[in-house]
Amino acid sequence: AETVNNGVINAVNNSLRRVNENGDLDSNGTLWQISDDITALGICSNYAPATGTVVQNSTPTPTNPVLPTFYQDGDMILRAVGTYADSYDATTNKITRRVGVLVLDGTESWTYDAQYSRFVMGVRDLPIASGRSLPFISTHYQVIYAVTTDPGYIYNGSNRQIMLSDAHTSVESWTQWLADQYAAGTPVVVYYPLETPVTEDMPPRCQ
Repeated sequence: AETVNNGVINAVNNSLRRVNENGDLDSNGTLWQISDDITALGICSNYAPATGTVVQNSTPTPTNPVLPTFYQDGDMILRAVGTYADSYDATTNKITRRVGVLVLDGTESWTYDAQYSRFVMGVRDLPIASGRSLPFISTHYQVIYAVTTDPGYIYNGSNRQIMLSDAHTSVESWTQWLADQYAAGTPVVVYYPLETPVTEDMPPRCQ
């Protein structure tokens, strides 16, 4: 009963606001306004503890992108690539991000390696890998762990770089294609492991 009573008091105190005729907050106003902030009702709770997962149902290609499906509960999305996975701690109400997201739009700084028909871009928060062993997921490219001239693959170097093998043969045509995909609403997205995890607050779920 005490919990319910406190909830009702909290709702009244936070949901009813005294305002003037213009609708502005005014402690001497003669009108009352109901707040649309549902958190004022106090009917909120943290999400359940969880770890990121991923499913990509088919093999992506530059002409047939495949969106991966990650763990999602309400507004909370937790991603995973290989053994790297985001996680949520219900005790601290914080998400630990171990997976980074690159949404490519053609404005990035790319170089072209003509020997292997690949485009290379540095990623500052990518771990330094042994060989090309880091896991990736991409909407348009499948992962490979060896250098190849075949188009349609994504892999990494040992110096915080991602590499995409593609049929384009110049930086100009490549970045224009990326820009076109972005403008069409089907951007090339790369999910990659973070060298250093980052944390963020997760707002409680309110009903």
